[in-house]
Amino acid sequence: PAWPTAASVTRLIQQRLARLGAEALSLARCAAVAGADLSPALAAHVLGRRPLELADAWAELESAQVLRDGAFAHDLIAEAALASLPGAIARHLHGEVAQWLQGHDGDRARMAWHWLAAGEALKAMPHLRAAAQRAQASWQSEEAARLYLQAGNILEAAGQRSDAFDVYLRAAEALAPVRTDAQLDALAVTLEGLVDD
Repeated sequence: PAWPTAASVTRLIQQRLARLGAEALSLARCAAVAGADLSPALAAHVLGRRPLELADAWAELESAQVLRDGAFAHDLIAEAALASLPGAIARHLHGEVAQWLQGHDGDRARMAWHWLAAGEALKAMPHLRAAAQRAQASWQSEEAARLYLQAGNILEAAGQRSDAFDVYLRAAEALAPVRTDAQLDALAVTLEGLVDD
């Protein structure tokens, strides 16, 4: 027998999602946006319900093999659920997830990611910096540099040149012990471009 094509697998998943009740579909979409941050408390907050009120929808998702052990049974199901959301709604939900995580000591890198997905780049800034500092303290120099570079790009795009310079400098400091190549040279050129005449 022939292997199923990607399009046929996607179609099957979309059919499975279409058979869900309205509440279960809303929960699946919320779960797709929340990703690794999914919890009953977060879903209840985003959907404006009490956790107990989500019990039947959650059970329906598990029975339909959409969720398993509090996460999607397969990445393709999460992708299909996310694809069924209009972009504006997905962005709004990412913002709600980010707000909830801020109030519940969530992972800073994940908070930053949700704010970026919400189209709120400047709200991601403190979380990007905190995640970069944590990565640097854990000897994850390249991850720290990646996060600092991302923060610098956002600040530069927002016209905050002085702050961008400081963050790019931190990226160079993080990279220096592990890199001596074109990446540092490119960062030096960026820094020179931000120096006031």
